Amino acid sequence: MFDVGFRGLPEHEAFQELVRSKRIVATHDFLKNRENVYAGGSHGTEVMGCLAGRLPAGSGEPGPALGLAPAAEYFLARTEQLGRERYAEEEAWLAAAEWADRLGVDIINSSLAYTEQRYFPEQMNGRLSLVSRAANLAARKGILVVSAAGNDGDNDWVRIGTPADADSVLAIGGLDPETGLHVDFSSYGPTADRRAKPNLAAFGIVLTTTPKGYERLEGTSFSAPLVAGLAACLWQQHRQLTAMQLFQGLEKSAELYPYFDYAHGYGRPRFAHFAPPAGSPPPVAVGPTFDFVPHDSLVAVIIRSEAALRPAVMLPLMVEQSDVAVHVTPLAPDPKGPAVGTVPSVGREQPVPAGSAPAAPLPEPNYPAYLFWNLADRRGVLHRYETRAVSQRLVVQVPRRLLQGGEVLRVHFKGYTGTYSE
Repeated sequence: MFDVGFRGLPEHEAFQELVRSKRIVATHDFLKNRENVYAGGSHGTEVMGCLAGRLPAGSGEPGPALGLAPAAEYFLARTEQLGRERYAEEEAWLAAAEWADRLGVDIINSSLAYTEQRYFPEQMNGRLSLVSRAANLAARKGILVVSAAGNDGDNDWVRIGTPADADSVLAIGGLDPETGLHVDFSSYGPTADRRAKPNLAAFGIVLTTTPKGYERLEGTSFSAPLVAGLAACLWQQHRQLTAMQLFQGLEKSAELYPYFDYAHGYGRPRFAHFAPPAGSPPPVAVGPTFDFVPHDSLVAVIIRSEAALRPAVMLPLMVEQSDVAVHVTPLAPDPKGPAVGTVPSVGREQPVPAGSAPAAPLPEPNYPAYLFWNLADRRGVLHRYETRAVSQRLVVQVPRRLLQGGEVLRVHFKGYTGTYSE
């Protein structure tokens, strides 16, 4: 964990089990050359909640997991300074990467991005900044490097920062949990040399830990550790994979793959791609859900009739038992998994009393089926991309003149990606 500091972490109730089991293996402040990383900022504490945090349970028992990898071992590095942007921060990042490599670290989470205070947009090519070169070196050593894409999507900078621009870094954009789509503040790709970024996306609005408790916070700083935590769980189960195989597997597991755009990347990675439930039938390839229909001057995208049906949605049921209202949440209607993106269920997993059976997993939330489309040149550089809510079977009409010169129209709907070219 490379961050600005982890103030309040040792005392926080969410990390007591982590501290008690001595799974914070090592710490170092690379700006002040000391072991104490708990006197700086609290951003690292907030990010750690998405990985190792637990909700309160009482009775001295560990509470239910708030983070995705609560049983991992952690190395905490302070590489960032509050209030100032100094080049020494990138030197500290490089030193921390060398330290992590010596200690046998598997995954680096870097919820940091360097942008306009140090670089011009055209310098975000993954090869110029020291921190991007350091991140690529760490990846060559066999470490999976996960980086936040940045929070500049709604300002003048717009594009991702460094080290997310590095070729071998898994850059993570942000999704809005309410819609499952790109959240406004999440930075956009591509890199300055037109490479495809971000790689993946995850929720950018989360409930996580702060020095004084728990809060709802926003930023791709929290999207990155969600993916890093998933990667830790996957690598634990599939230790034969190299870091690059895991990198590529995470991309291929994503909801939109092989469709890509500069807002969502390949979308949200899915655990079931690596570990289907025991006894489940082998996955079946999704058949075409739409057709390309060329006309004289247009190419129309028309949803197939079988894909245009919307499943019935069961309303929540309130059952009164004595004075307690029990909320029964229906399962998602699609047994193969969620639609593109997800929406968090109302409420969160409740603490499990000691000695009771573990709570059933929360059902996958259910989004409307969005249609994604883009236009790309022969090199795969996107010239236009869009996400549309589907309200009729004729969704998109693209002028054929835009498809001259080798341009490719790519469309994704309900798990199927199709391409059209002249």
